[in-house]
Amino acid sequence: MNQIAMRRMLTGATALATFGFAGAAHAAPCSGGQYSATGQQPCIAASPGYYVPSQGATAQTAASPGYYVSGHGATYQTATLPGSYAPGNAETAPTLASPGYFVASAAATDQTPAPAGSYVPGASEFRATIARPGFYVPTSGAAAPTAASPGHYVPGSGALTQIAASPGTYSPTSGAARPTDAQPGYYVPTAGAVMQTPASPGHYVDTIAASVQRPAPAGSYIDHAGARSASEATLAQPGYFVPTSGATTQTPASPGNYVAGFGARRETSATPGFYVAGSAATAPTEASPGYYVDTGGATAQIAAPAGRYIDRAGARSSGDAILAHPGHYVPNPGSSSETVAPPGTYVSGFGATAPTPVSAGRYQPNSGSIRDSHAAFCPAGSFSYGGASACRAGSYTGPETVGPDVQFVGTGAIIDFGTIAAGQTGNFVFDIVNAANWSAAGINLTDLSLLDFAITGGNGAFSLGGFVRGTMLAQGDRLPLTVLFAPRAPGSYAATLTFVTDQFADFGTPGQTVSVSLAGTGTNTGVPEAATWVMLLCGFGLTGLVLRRRKAAVA
Repeated sequence: MNQIAMRRMLTGATALATFGFAGAAHAAPCSGGQYSATGQQPCIAASPGYYVPSQGATAQTAASPGYYVSGHGATYQTATLPGSYAPGNAETAPTLASPGYFVASAAATDQTPAPAGSYVPGASEFRATIARPGFYVPTSGAAAPTAASPGHYVPGSGALTQIAASPGTYSPTSGAARPTDAQPGYYVPTAGAVMQTPASPGHYVDTIAASVQRPAPAGSYIDHAGARSASEATLAQPGYFVPTSGATTQTPASPGNYVAGFGARRETSATPGFYVAGSAATAPTEASPGYYVDTGGATAQIAAPAGRYIDRAGARSSGDAILAHPGHYVPNPGSSSETVAPPGTYVSGFGATAPTPVSAGRYQPNSGSIRDSHAAFCPAGSFSYGGASACRAGSYTGPETVGPDVQFVGTGAIIDFGTIAAGQTGNFVFDIVNAANWSAAGINLTDLSLLDFAITGGNGAFSLGGFVRGTMLAQGDRLPLTVLFAPRAPGSYAATLTFVTDQFADFGTPGQTVSVSLAGTGTNTGVPEAATWVMLLCGFGLTGLVLRRRKAAVA
């Protein structure tokens, strides 16, 4: 546009303005977005939250709910977008939907809470999110879903609640969409479990999703947890039984009872004639010859009394014991046979426990004699002590018969060496004396034979010197002997020294024995003490061991 044209326009405008003021009949109307009390100039711009849609307005209009006006001089209101809303009039800005709420359409006047089973995680959302499997939303307006807690699960989408795992299943963690089945060897007895339980000892589980465990049947047991099959049950062994189901161990058969095979549910009592002494027996023990068992369930056999014997096994009563026959005897209980009366003796009746020696002056060379009168008299020029199987050479005319006896002078003879250092040797000397004083002819009647000796106990610390087997002592003769004590180590030692003589026997054959006790203490150091004299508890404290032939009363 050139300057001449511009000048003309300005001139015309001035003329119009001048005309308007000059006429003073009409003022210019307010344009859109403005208003005044008269609707004409001067005008005011519409405030935020308000708008003026047309010219010549005398007032501004408030934005309707669902709409807003953000600036001055607006000619229209703006509808809110999805995800926001305008709750009242004259709103200057939209309100964003809160977490847990959404606005699905434009021009909304309010937000909508997310329905139960869904959630809205952030602001300005225009739709809710459906809870996925493993999660649930119990109420409306949620901003986040809730994970299924341990022991529970949620199988589908949009869930309002969680479900407790049923018996036989479990949920170990949160957020599970399905429960886990219990595996063989395990079970889940209750709902809402967070773990499976191993089968306890005595039980097994052989299926999946089990809610109960099964007991091992009677006659078997399971000694560990987590058994997966009945085959893991162990059959009770012979000697043991399992009376009930669900056992963790087997029970040994009690004394008096036994179990013969595998898988037993009960023990069996021993019948009469049998017994079981200990526990866990696999079979009863038959009563031995010489014994009987007269009750069931016995733990011991009963010995037949002396004078009776039982010659077979399995006896069931005391009536099975047989009386010893004439010419025989049974000296000890529990005998399986009777003993024939030896030469020099007899047994006249039944049930004898010992034979009777034949009278002095007689002899009985045979076994099994039943009467003293069956023994023959000694021939001329010989004699016997009594209980003889043969006569000794010589004669005796005194008022009494010769009856030998071996004894100590006193009783309780002890040789005590006191203390001896280990590695040293102590000694004690004593005599054996033939103290017979008979007036008899023939050496075999009064002479004493020393046949043997033995030392029992003492761990080899004691020994005897000067003894010769078969030594014969005439009346009044004595034999000096030495007992030695040589301890190998510190400690107490004790032993018994026993001599075998021909007292009360045929000449030169074993008869009476006589013993003396030995004692001593070994030490680590020290000088050996002098040997302690044997203490014989008699009138004048005589020392030495005396073997005496004693007069016997005339029969």
